[in-house]
Amino acid sequence: MDLFMKTSIFGAALADVYKDEEDRELPALPKMDLGGDFTEDLTAMLFAMRVVAGRITHNSWDILEFTHVLNTLAVQHLLEDKEDKDDDN
Repeated sequence: MDLFMKTSIFGAALADVYKDEEDRELPALPKMDLGGDFTEDLTAMLFAMRVVAGRITHNSWDILEFTHVLNTLAVQHLLEDKEDKDDDN
């Protein structure tokens, strides 16, 4: 299975969480096998996240811009988590 097909499957899975059951796409797509090159699967997940997030937010990030968005969110989460822990002490 090529990277484009894997990206399409992951994208459908992500988009399906926002759809009514009868409108979901994933049952019509082929099952992916776990094995082989998991790096390609992770890459497909990243690309799918970028496509779905772009459709929802109407942004057209390139892959580096999108990873910057993800990194910013991760750092923001860690800082907020640290602030919450500091407030508890």
